[in-house]
Amino acid sequence: MKNIIGVLLIILSFIIPKVAFSQSKSIVNNDYQFYFETEDEFRIIEIIESSNKISIVYKISMKIPDATIKLDTIYISILAFKWEEIKKLSDFVYNMEKEITFLNLPDRIGDYEEFDSVYYDAKIGRYKNDEFYHLVYYLRTKDDTHIYNFTYLIDVKVSCKFYNDSLESVLKKIAESFVPVKKSLIKD
Repeated sequence: MKNIIGVLLIILSFIIPKVAFSQSKSIVNNDYQFYFETEDEFRIIEIIESSNKISIVYKISMKIPDATIKLDTIYISILAFKWEEIKKLSDFVYNMEKEITFLNLPDRIGDYEEFDSVYYDAKIGRYKNDEFYHLVYYLRTKDDTHIYNFTYLIDVKVSCKFYNDSLESVLKKIAESFVPVKKSLIKD
């Protein structure tokens, strides 16, 4: 009987996808060279990695314990892609807006914000329809001395019925908790 239970557990471990219904305050991913760390706990709903190990998606939910904000849940998607060359940020943004259908991005409102770091640069877009408000960060690394470079999309989404101008700073703080890093900076 113990052998049957053991065999069933082994089989289930291969059938069930990488889903981690755990509470956490951080994600450190050495393969895609980033970390994401927040002050508040979040729940990892699902982790999906491509079979060729060049992309990964994290789906996360977070409740903000703030009595001044009547907010139910914030949804966060983190997409990371590994490349052997440096990608153009504008091409990445265009492809993500047009091709990634599961994000279901509505029309963009306003212009992009842009910023540049030594190791990476980014564009920030805001998207809104009647149902959801999305704050989306597009980032790409630009290290010509490294074997791989990365592009990232961080989508922080909230229901429009909870969104207001004061919530914008909370969403930005969550998105800015994501940091691409050189591999040597991440501790195993």
